[in-house]
This record gives sequence, structure tokens and C-alpha cells, in this order.
Amino acid sequence: MTARVRALPKRDVAGEALVHVERATHALHVELKDELARVAERQPELSVWLTTALWMLEMAAKDLRTEPDRERRRAGVAVAQMHAMRVSTGLELASAMGVLDADPEAFDLRFASILAELERARS
Repeated sequence: MTARVRALPKRDVAGEALVHVERATHALHVELKDELARVAERQPELSVWLTTALWMLEMAAKDLRTEPDRERRRAGVAVAQMHAMRVSTGLELASAMGVLDADPEAFDLRFASILAELERARS
């Protein structure tokens, strides 16, 4: 008697990492909502820039989850990494300008986690 061995479905590590990025970015965006409104009162251009970068990072992660082509996904992850760095830099800039009440260092750990997940999605 021979037993049939059924192949397990291949685990989508990159997709899982992108889900984490999407959720973490969304949570960060929700958390920063009031802060971005205050930034908009003092520096509207910076607020728009930060909001756009957050939104683009979240949407990039969401869109890349379903991308079947590995090379296109890797290229898209590189773009998502750029958006993450834009958000991080924007928060530091807003803090340096004195228009951000929150401490940008409080977000460093979150961005480190987001960047680590993006790197995981890239490999």
C-alpha cells in the first residue's frame, strides 16, 4: 500500500510581510490623524506631503500583495521602501520645524519594523 503525499501549498512569505506593512501603516496613519490636522494648520504643504506618503505606502503594500510576478513585486517593494523613508523623513522635518507635537523617535521603532517587513517581502 502506498500513501499519497499531498504537497502543501507554498507559503507566501512576501505576501504575509506586505499584510503586516499595510496594517502597520494604516494604524500609524490613524494614530497620526489628529497630529496631521495640527500640522496642516501650520504647514499645509508638509501635511499633504506626509499624508500622501503614508497613503502611498499603504496602497503599495496592498497592491503588491496580489502581484503574481516576483520581479514586479520586488521592484514595487523598493518603491514602498522609498515611501516609508519619505514618511520617516517628513516626521523628522515636521518635528525640527516645531509643527509636530509628537516625538518622531517614538515612531522609529515602528518604521524599523515596517522596513524590516519590506525587506522580508523583497527576498
